[in-house]
Amino acid sequence: MNILLRNARRRALLNQYQLAKKCGMSQAYYSGIERGDIIAKRKYKVRIAAALDLPAVELFSEIIDDTAEY
Repeated sequence: MNILLRNARRRALLNQYQLAKKCGMSQAYYSGIERGDIIAKRKYKVRIAAALDLPAVELFSEIIDDTAEY
């Protein structure tokens, strides 16, 4: 589970559905990312970070080395 991601979402006072919609994805897809079952595409990582008003590298440290398109 991505605890940093979950905590950031909760600090923003958003539920999974609200954040997912802000990012243009389904709640099921977002939930999978938060649980660690799904590796999000880079564009979604950036959208999530922007929606939470946080640097992407703070939430997804691997984004620095993430050159693959999932």
